[in-house]
Amino acid sequence: MPTRPRRKPQRFGTFASEQELDRQSSEDEAPPPRRRRRQASDYEEDEESGSLPRRKAARKAAAHLDDEEDESQLAAGEGGSSSSESEDGSEEEEPVVRRRLRAGCAKRARTASKADPAAAAKPYVPAPPTESRSRADMLSLLFACPALIALGARAHEMAPLWHQLALRCNPGFSAGSTTEEAVEVARRAVRADPARKERLNKGAAQREYRLTEKDLAGLEFMTRSNPISHRAPPVKMYNKLQVLAVAHRRYGSMAGLEAAAEVAAAKSAKATETRLRNLQQRRHEMAAALEEAGMDGLDSHRIYYNKAITAFIKHGKGTAEGAISDMKAEEENARLRVQREGELRAKLHDAKLHGQLLSTAARAYIDGNGKQSLEAVVAGLKRDQEEAAAQAARKEQICKLLEAEGLSHSWEHWHGPKLPGVEEFVRTGEGTAEAVIKAAKEQRAAEQARRQRSQEVDALLAAEGMQHLRWRVPGLQLWVETGEGAGGEALVAAARRAEEEQGQRRQAMKELLSAEGLEWHMHSKGVDAWVSRGEGSEAEALAAARQANQTREQSHQRYRRLQDLLAAEGIEYWLVFEEPDVRAWWRCEGGSEEAALAAARAAWEPHRQRKHRRERLMAALKAEGIKYNEVCFLVPGLEAWLHSGRGDEAALLAAARCGHQEEINYRERRAALAPLLAAEGMNILEWQRRCYELGKYLAYGEGSAEEAVAAAKRSRDMSASMEAAAAATAAGRALFDNSGGL
Repeated sequence: MPTRPRRKPQRFGTFASEQELDRQSSEDEAPPPRRRRRQASDYEEDEESGSLPRRKAARKAAAHLDDEEDESQLAAGEGGSSSSESEDGSEEEEPVVRRRLRAGCAKRARTASKADPAAAAKPYVPAPPTESRSRADMLSLLFACPALIALGARAHEMAPLWHQLALRCNPGFSAGSTTEEAVEVARRAVRADPARKERLNKGAAQREYRLTEKDLAGLEFMTRSNPISHRAPPVKMYNKLQVLAVAHRRYGSMAGLEAAAEVAAAKSAKATETRLRNLQQRRHEMAAALEEAGMDGLDSHRIYYNKAITAFIKHGKGTAEGAISDMKAEEENARLRVQREGELRAKLHDAKLHGQLLSTAARAYIDGNGKQSLEAVVAGLKRDQEEAAAQAARKEQICKLLEAEGLSHSWEHWHGPKLPGVEEFVRTGEGTAEAVIKAAKEQRAAEQARRQRSQEVDALLAAEGMQHLRWRVPGLQLWVETGEGAGGEALVAAARRAEEEQGQRRQAMKELLSAEGLEWHMHSKGVDAWVSRGEGSEAEALAAARQANQTREQSHQRYRRLQDLLAAEGIEYWLVFEEPDVRAWWRCEGGSEEAALAAARAAWEPHRQRKHRRERLMAALKAEGIKYNEVCFLVPGLEAWLHSGRGDEAALLAAARCGHQEEINYRERRAALAPLLAAEGMNILEWQRRCYELGKYLAYGEGSAEEAVAAAKRSRDMSASMEAAAAATAAGRALFDNSGGL
């Protein structure tokens, strides 16, 4: 399907470049198609006759009348003033897009400039407003915020505008001053404007200024917690002047913004009208279909709230006949379900199976799931009940037998030993009760024997003072658990002899190591194997101690050498000494000095980069008078960037500036609001928590100080009235109690 070609939007005022004007003039100079030029009267006749759409007729008629009016003004030399007055918000101006008018005016202006070169050298400068205007007006913002004007103009074209801005901000400004002085005067005025600190959330920016997420994508914002739910995403707060700049860039003026809002409102109204008309039409169609089917009308609760009929009427899903057939099918299924439930209830009552109506098989039959007949379902439920009764009888039988044998503890308590075969016997009936009791008796006897052996071993070890060998004697725990191996006395005697031999070896080795000054290596690998387990010989253990001492001295030498080498390269050794390759070399466990240095440099590089990023950030923040401790918690990704370098440094610095500025704004708002609340007898600390609007103004600058104070007063009055009502209720209750009731 062919699509209609769309032209790029026209750029207004200082946002229009010479290339765009040349392109528009070339399009305007192209020979028009051969057709009769229609006059305004022709459009009026077509509109009265209905042959031309009303909106199109009005637009073309307005454009024709504006052409005639501007031609007369250009002839009189009033082009610049008319432009400024038309944007000045007069009541006679209509919000009509005049693309052809601008192109024609630009063409005539260039023709006049060729005749008068002196006039062409002077750029067009809009005149400032003659009277005070609302802050929300786009033209007023042009003369209040230089950032708005500088969006699309060239440097040499901005000089007259800067002078006009400076003169507007400071009436005593000298006309012969330089452009830099004018810029500084305008900037001081802009910084002092309280409108720079106003913010609005994303929804308000899109709703009030007809902007999209793409339009707001390049603007800085701060976040705040969502007031609706803490689980919802945070709310984005934009600077109001920046939002206005984007709106001006998109729509050109407040008139363009209002025109876009009117167009959107008209579309919305038309869509609502169409939806309501279609809804009424579907209601009539459904009513006619119900009457034809001989059913109740839409006034019936049963019909109006049926899902299929509601889906057709409200959303146009399906057809009226299909919705009625679906409703009939649902009613038939409901009738059959009630019928099946009644039949099953009667059968279960006759078979004395009242508790089986809510079982899975019974609900599946009632819902119509499965192919079993009523008799098969009842028979299955009867079998299930008989099996449950048999399980209960077997459980009762085995419990009585276990209790008679004194084994009920093992069955009833979860921490007791599990009896073999009990669960299988109760659940499936496998085996016999006598076999289960016999296994339980054997298990009890084995447990009693294990406890007796454990007590015997503990007594023997306590008599010898060797309780610490309870879990170290080989074979001792195996004998306690299973009774296999030598007896407890033999094992304890062997442990006693091993302890005496170990003591002798330890004393001899300690004397040998002390003679050579090697006491530190008493617990080295070779020495400990000889002393603890008798592995090797005394000479081998002494040689192992000497080798360990030599390795220790060499390790100390390597440690000091590596420390000096790293210090010479500016590497902090305590950050890299525990790296595997570095540690292996200086502890004499392998590797080379070159490999250790390379590993140390590689491990130090992230630390160096992190340190460099931190120094760079501190310098940038210090240059702007910002302390890191004040903004580190305000910028979420700042710590991550310092640690790993992930993120955009410029964006993080901008966020830090924004957070710092917001903190300054918060303190200024707090300082300005505190005396206003004190004059009303309210403490700002208390009412900041109690009044939601006051908290929003202090934290994000939403609203004004007067609105915040008014909201706090309303909250105070409401609290006072609630307290008075509560006191009156308490007094009435006390009076009622003292009077003895009714």
